[in-house]
Order: sequence, then C-alpha cells, then structure tokens
Amino acid sequence: MFYRVLVGLLFLCVYSVHANASVEFHHADWHITCDNTLTCYAVGYAINNDSDDAFVSKANLLLIRHAGEKQSIDGVIKINVDYPSGTQVDLLINDHQYGPLTFDNYQYKLNENQVNVIINSLKSVDDVVMLVIEDQKINLSARGFNATMLKMDDVQGRVGTVGAIIKKGAKDESEVYPAVAIPVINRAAISNSYEAIPITYTQLLEQFPHFPEVYMNKGAGEVEECDALDELTGNKTNNFFVDNDYLPKLFNLDDNYQLLEVLCSASTTRNQSNAYWLVNKSNGDSSNQELKLITRHGMNYNNGLINEEPCLDLGFDGDGYIPTAVLQWDGADFVLREKNTVSGDYSLAGGKWILPLFISHHEEDNE
Repeated sequence: MFYRVLVGLLFLCVYSVHANASVEFHHADWHITCDNTLTCYAVGYAINNDSDDAFVSKANLLLIRHAGEKQSIDGVIKINVDYPSGTQVDLLINDHQYGPLTFDNYQYKLNENQVNVIINSLKSVDDVVMLVIEDQKINLSARGFNATMLKMDDVQGRVGTVGAIIKKGAKDESEVYPAVAIPVINRAAISNSYEAIPITYTQLLEQFPHFPEVYMNKGAGEVEECDALDELTGNKTNNFFVDNDYLPKLFNLDDNYQLLEVLCSASTTRNQSNAYWLVNKSNGDSSNQELKLITRHGMNYNNGLINEEPCLDLGFDGDGYIPTAVLQWDGADFVLREKNTVSGDYSLAGGKWILPLFISHHEEDNE
C-alpha cells in the first residue's frame, strides 16, 4: 500500500513539473514547443536542394499532438506563397505516391495515413520523404526529427508506452500525462483606460527620486537595463532613434494603482521597447510610492493589456505584429495571458508558424 502511494506521489510531482512549464527545443531542422496545457507543436522544413540559400525553405510541416491517452497526431503543411493559391502538392516517399494533400485556407491538411507514413519514414535514415510542388521535388528534412519527437514523448509522458512516437514500449497509456486545464484569467475593470497622462522628466523624478537607478537597474543581479533616455542615464548618446518629444506616461488602472510607461531601448526607429512599472498609490506619500517592474520588453499598453515585443513583425505595410507575450491587469497585478514564439531559423515566404507557449481563457473568449 505504501509503495502504491509513493509511486502515485512521484507521478504527481513529475506531472506537476511538466504541467507548469512550457517547453521549447531546437535540433537541426526541427523545432518543437509545448504549451502550458501540454499540447505540443513540432515544425520541420522541406529544403530545396537546388537553392543557393541554405536558410530558405520552400515548405514546412507542422505536427500537433494534444496531451492524454490515445491522442492522434494532426499534420499541416504550408508552402511558399510564390506558388499560386491551391497549387497541387503531392506526397512522395521512396518514389511511392501517397496522394495529393488537401488544400484548405492557404494550408494543406494531411490525412491520418499520410501523417503516419511521414512519421515512420522520417524515423528511418534510409527513407526519402518528398513534396512534389509543380513538378519540383523538395526533401522534407529528417535531421533532428527523432530528437524532437523524443522530446514530445517525454513532455507528454509517453516514453515506453504503446503510443510513443520514438521510444515505444509495452505499457498502455493509462499513466501518460493528462491535458492540463486552460487557466482562466480575470480581467479587471480599468479607469480611464484609453487616457495616457504624459509627465515631464522633472515630474517623474519628483515623484520617484530614485528612478534613474531603477531605470538603469543599478545594483540588481539582473543584466537587463534601460538606456534609451539621456535624461535618465546622464549619458550623451545622441540617440537619433528617440523622438525628442517623447515623455513618460502614467495610466490610471484604479484608485490604488497606476501604470508607468518609459522608453527602455531604441536600436532603430522600428525596433523600440518600453519598460512598465506598477505604481502603488496606496502608500499616500507621493514621493515614496512603491514601484514594481512588470517588463522591460513592452511595445504598447491599451485597456489593461501590455503587448510585449514582436515574435513576428508583419512589416510597415502589414497589420502590425504578433507579440511575444501579452500581460493582463487582473486588479492586483499584470499576469501572463499568452506567450508565443515562431518556428525555426529558416525563411519561408509563406510565413512562419506562430507556436503557443502559454494560452488562457479570458474575458473575450466568452463574449
């Protein structure tokens, strides 16, 4: 009896470690992330052997598997936008035809048989997996596939089970890690949510006398610091990327809290970031109000949400950017609402995959 309880506790401890941390792993031509629910996303690249650019991919494959027992693997392929929309794509393995892929909303869905035959072939060093696009044959790289899929098996607790991709075993999947519930993030009401209060540097230093040390992170163990504003660093960098009219801003959150926004870094006109501090006004002494650092990697704040720097910039003519993370005000602090990354180092004109690291349910989900 004691042994059963001990085994159960060990399982729960190992499971809790996996459940509370997202995972990101690269190996050769494959990249995997697993989010906080233990759903895993693996991306591999189809490399054009005739290309002069080693970092250009004509297509890539996304494999998705949810946590829990008896979960199948979904497969989707994205190809370069240089090809006309709906271009036929065929799957060819060892010169054997496995049929065309199904075009759907700028992507190509794989059926269960196609997913299984690709996985089994990529596991072998002898098989050649190709996509045929407009009579052009493009190899789907197997470099790094086994290591990446082993990471997926490990994160989801499948190693040694009949459902493992790489290290199969005789165990059933009754003890694989179940899917973690998506957390619910409460969004607090915001006072004057769209109104920023610009403040001068003199006002900033009157309200927070030690702010230059806070801004430059003096005395802290962290290596990150802000250095964009000469007025706060005392340096003369002549940083022409910084708008001369720029002023720090305060946003009212509620009766007890404000959010302070100050430019943190500015390497180019396009590549700038803000730092954000939570101001606790309940102290009463305006010259000794508590400051709590939220992030030094913010892009903008709006209506209770801080968007962090882009993981994918859609360009000047695009629709903006996909943020690395979004932080949401819950009435007491800014908490993580979502976190993202992008797939791999290869350039793909069809666009990279946005891979979740953290997801949540929030107010808009139920509206």
